[in-house]
Amino acid sequence: MLGDICNVTISQSGGKWFASIQTRREVAAEYPTGGMIGLDMGITRFVTPSDGSYYAPLNHQQRLKRHQRRLVRKVKFSQHGKKAKAKVTQIHIDIGHTRKDYLHKASQSLFKVSMAQRLPRRNGPKKRRWN
Repeated sequence: MLGDICNVTISQSGGKWFASIQTRREVAAEYPTGGMIGLDMGITRFVTPSDGSYYAPLNHQQRLKRHQRRLVRKVKFSQHGKKAKAKVTQIHIDIGHTRKDYLHKASQSLFKVSMAQRLPRRNGPKKRRWN
């Protein structure tokens, strides 16, 4: 592990255990130079860059709808109801992982294409005064 360990958090999500480790270390900052682009985020299209191309939104609701309909028809707290509830929970976890992966891939491809330009800071943040 790189750096000094500052904090360790252990959590459980979806029946699995996770450990999150925070470390402190010095990293040299690299700022890429290149052109700027504009982004439009919407509902029918996930994101549209200023060059006119777009990323389609994810559509994975069909499987969730089907299993939620099955869950509603089960008797509460029965074995089949517990199994159906676990299946719906797992589908929600899978959807979260898929969205996070898609967001990461889309942002990485946009960054590689545009090489976003860093704007220089002039005077730093201003202190707000209430006079």
